[in-house]
Amino acid sequence: MHPVVVTEGITKDYGSVLALDALTVQIDAGVTGLVGANGAGKSTLIKTLLGLIPATSGRARVLGHDIATAGPAIRAVVGYLPEHDCLPPDVSASDFAVHMAMMSGLRRVAARERAADVLRHVGLAEERYRPMGATPPA
Repeated sequence: MHPVVVTEGITKDYGSVLALDALTVQIDAGVTGLVGANGAGKSTLIKTLLGLIPATSGRARVLGHDIATAGPAIRAVVGYLPEHDCLPPDVSASDFAVHMAMMSGLRRVAARERAADVLRHVGLAEERYRPMGATPPA
């Protein structure tokens, strides 16, 4: 089986902060956690591996894809689950679902239809226009 992540000397230098310093690592299939203090470079590593920010130097592959050239392909097959909720409290479930569908490549009309179907399927049809941070009615 091929490694999930392989980095070779990945460095990310923001000028005033060296976030990643020649990191070389291989991560095989299974459960892997990133642990470290705030500012240790965990988020920078994830953003770099997803092709969201370029490395200053070094190379890496995620699921066989080069992070420098295949960011969209990597993001198409990799999920991310943050530790804490990060839903915008002032946005409705409907608007959020439409936005996410469009980010996934659906056109606006198809995204609206899919959002309505999904919210109905999960029992949120009646609450779809309520801001996600609002307290539900009693």
